[in-house]
Amino acid sequence: MSQTRRTLLAVILVCAGIVWLRINEKIEGRVLLTLARDHGLTTADLISLAAFAAAVVLAWPERRRD
Repeated sequence: MSQTRRTLLAVILVCAGIVWLRINEKIEGRVLLTLARDHGLTTADLISLAAFAAAVVLAWPERRRD
């Protein structure tokens, strides 16, 4: 897969992760980490973290062994 395609997929994953963080309120689940009185990391937020991690892996420059 070309680096341009990988970067495009990474951008799409980041956008999807941001959208998911905004719409997941109805199914958030348990609070795993409290950041402030009204803000925290929930189980549903882990999906966004996985999308962000996949984006990093995709966008990382591929190194070829010669």
